[in-house]
Amino acid sequence: MLKYEQIQFARANALAGYKAKKLDDIAAAATIVTHIRHEINLHIDECKKFGLDQEAMEQYEESQACTAYSRYVLDIGQSEDWLALQISLLPCLLGYADIARRLHGLQSSLETTNPYATWINNYVAEDYTAAVTRGCEALVEKHIAKQSPSRIEELVAIFVHATKMECGFWDMAAKA
Repeated sequence: MLKYEQIQFARANALAGYKAKKLDDIAAAATIVTHIRHEINLHIDECKKFGLDQEAMEQYEESQACTAYSRYVLDIGQSEDWLALQISLLPCLLGYADIARRLHGLQSSLETTNPYATWINNYVAEDYTAAVTRGCEALVEKHIAKQSPSRIEELVAIFVHATKMECGFWDMAAKA
């Protein structure tokens, strides 16, 4: 269930706050956790439209794809530094934004009869797209540009693996 992923990603962002060295980065992590809580509420409201309430959602077991993906991110967070954790979180952040943007560009996605229209609109909303932009700019400008070539290779490997895990998560959802 999607809420499991969001709960684990809230935990990962809380861990990022703990690992952060600057107060602004700690505050940013707290803001992200608060936004994830809001996002979970949006998903709960959306699921209610399909007859699935929060109590029913809590009955579902976490999928293997979700467990593998979220625990990979948490493992990076526990075994690596703050920057590596941020990189492991990027595929999720970028993936939702990119998929929603692409779907939003399709006329059929905008129709009120589309059962996913609300979901799409939530992820093209200004608050989410601004968060994606701020997060990416901060990572690149403040942190990535200062890394050595070998460190960038390590971070790329983390990003590639996390992206594969994100794809596996979406594949699981599509097959459900």
